[in-house]
Amino acid sequence: YDAGRMIDYVLTAFPDLEMELLEWGADGDKVFCFWQATGHQRGRLMNIPPTGKHVSFMGSTFITLKDDKIIRTRRIWDVATALRHIGLLPEPTTIEYR
Repeated sequence: YDAGRMIDYVLTAFPDLEMELLEWGADGDKVFCFWQATGHQRGRLMNIPPTGKHVSFMGSTFITLKDDKIIRTRRIWDVATALRHIGLLPEPTTIEYR
């Protein structure tokens, strides 16, 4: 996994991407943060040409440290919401229960 390449890829697709740290905490060698990202898709994302559409989605990052160095990171983010914002997924529908 090349973190630098992944960051370049995301910033190429969303050059104005801003991330807001909503909450964070640590316990021993574990660190977590919850964040919200916003930006416009102005570059290619996977095989999706630029749409110029605004996206906003939330995610979490979990970090494990050893000897003050990052040895593992895990990210979970709301891909479905981001894809809905650029028009690749339909908005969720509601089902009426009787």
